[in-house]
Amino acid sequence: MSEETRTGRHRDRGLGWKPYWDERDQDHLMISHLKRDLAGVAVPAEKVWQIGPILDQGREGACVGYAWRAWMNAKPIANKPERLIQARDIYLQAQLIDEFPGQEPTVSGTSVRAAAKIMVRERHLGEYVWSGSADEILTWVRTKGPLVFSTRWFDSMYEPDANGYVYPKGKVVGGHALCMFGVDENDDAHIQQSWGQDHGIDGCIKMSRKALSYLVSQGYVSACAAAQIPRH
Repeated sequence: MSEETRTGRHRDRGLGWKPYWDERDQDHLMISHLKRDLAGVAVPAEKVWQIGPILDQGREGACVGYAWRAWMNAKPIANKPERLIQARDIYLQAQLIDEFPGQEPTVSGTSVRAAAKIMVRERHLGEYVWSGSADEILTWVRTKGPLVFSTRWFDSMYEPDANGYVYPKGKVVGGHALCMFGVDENDDAHIQQSWGQDHGIDGCIKMSRKALSYLVSQGYVSACAAAQIPRH
């Protein structure tokens, strides 16, 4: 794969809107679930879950729909309904209920929170909770499964290095939603993108704990939307 192909073609891909803080998220925190479920449980140093096909959102800012669909396609999500809602349908329905005042559904982008509400409504998700730190995010993936998160997207992150790593440098160019499906023994996160097979390494990227912590510290991870196993 040429350098031009690997890095250049994705700069015009769709990004989402900026994170939108809601104080009610404090009533649904990931840490309370981790403390309850992991008391006395050994956390593995490494865990990478099986994912489904690599998706491609094209140029539209539909990343939240594609990130949630990637989560649905991954393991170990259980009790899936026979008919899974499609990525674009998640996105379009989320636009109709999202928290951004005065925006028309034709405007590109929506929020992870609105898409999570659609997932609950469609009974693909029992509930959703929010993270406050990189450690919580990494522990959740190591012990419970993949999760969906959103972050501000820096210009440099369009261009993963030869090993698939992205680094938050340069200017912020928008927001993006992704599906994190693994953490290795070095605390590096494995993330499924929605920009096709030729982005990163076979459609996936990596992020160091340092990079993830920086994004959280800057308020750029919009309360990581982590999914409980669906209950029906």
